Amino acid sequence: MALPRFFCPMPLSLGVTVTLPRTVASHAGRSLRLRENDQICLFNGEGGQFIARLFFEDAIAKAQLLEFDANNYLPDVDIRLLQGLPQGDKMEWIIEKTSELGVRSLVPIQADRSVVNLKDPKRQDKRLQRWQNISLAAAEQCGRNLPLQIHAVTTLKEWLPQETGRHLLLCQPDAADTLGEVISHLKGAAFDVLIGPEGGWSASEQALIMAAPQAHAIRWGQLVLRTETAGLVLSSSILTLLEQSD
Repeated sequence: MALPRFFCPMPLSLGVTVTLPRTVASHAGRSLRLRENDQICLFNGEGGQFIARLFFEDAIAKAQLLEFDANNYLPDVDIRLLQGLPQGDKMEWIIEKTSELGVRSLVPIQADRSVVNLKDPKRQDKRLQRWQNISLAAAEQCGRNLPLQIHAVTTLKEWLPQETGRHLLLCQPDAADTLGEVISHLKGAAFDVLIGPEGGWSASEQALIMAAPQAHAIRWGQLVLRTETAGLVLSSSILTLLEQSD
């Protein structure tokens, strides 16, 4: 049985005893009904996880770190999702599910056709904090020790010139090559999967993407996928294709 896992944002090292943050202690004691000497798993998002013994001292929850597991439980391939800002709470669902797939990071893009506008710093900070909390909760649940990294909201024009050494994948219905054909030549590479908002990328955004180094237009299937579905489908397809080719 998998041990209860908790994100613990503090320095962790083997053999040390730590006082658990109030939120972690409350979840462990009140929600999960854990007791003295139960084993738990702690991770701080810096890599690896610690097997620990839970105990209480003067009614304060503490954990003794007993073993270290350096495995981050992520796929070898580095997939980053560049997601055009969708409407409503779709981004929360995308963050949760891409975390479970093992996507490494997510870049929220204020696209030309995004209905949501997060240019206001206060509104953006509040939304980013919410997204980061969802990322941490998803990491606790699925077992990854490096949570999905969520970047600040940006635009393609601001982001793309910074990127080198990664392959950009843009879905286009009339692309000459399928995803499988492109992936077969790019084994072990790092991929940026670009998914537009509900209205898709504008013509100028598509031109900007394809002008970037190592950009690839790909064709995937014959159906039109929703913005909250496309990134998950493409990411899982990339992982599956690379696993089959190993």
